[in-house]
Amino acid sequence: MAALTNTLHERFAQNVARGLNGTKAAVEAGYGPNNAAAQACKLQKRDDVKERIAELRAASERAVVQEIAADRAWVMQKLVANVDGAQAAGNLNAMNRALELIGKELGMFVDRTMEVKSPLDGLSATQLQALVQYLGTVTAEQDTPQEPLN
Repeated sequence: MAALTNTLHERFAQNVARGLNGTKAAVEAGYGPNNAAAQACKLQKRDDVKERIAELRAASERAVVQEIAADRAWVMQKLVANVDGAQAAGNLNAMNRALELIGKELGMFVDRTMEVKSPLDGLSATQLQALVQYLGTVTAEQDTPQEPLN
């Protein structure tokens, strides 16, 4: 869709697509502050304005995605260059680190964790206190010297 023929409508659509609320978008587009809220409400109901806002937002999102992709590609190129440079210099630590980062970006390495569950996890605080007291009495009994049996 091409730009809206009404300049005020186009500026309003651009402002909303940039993230301004309706009233602020209308004021910045050139509508008076006294009727900006009402004008914004009317404009946001128009199909042509809604389509233009959606189009502008989609274009903005595409630009951001392309910029991020370009940044990622640049980083990957630099990491590959680091591998080559480190290998030529015989710096195995730097080469391995660059390879590790490349591998992580490509999803080749997964951080593995092991979750260990304790049988005590399901006990309440009261139950844990009772267990501690019981273990204290058992330990005290074992520490007490016993007389030999005859």
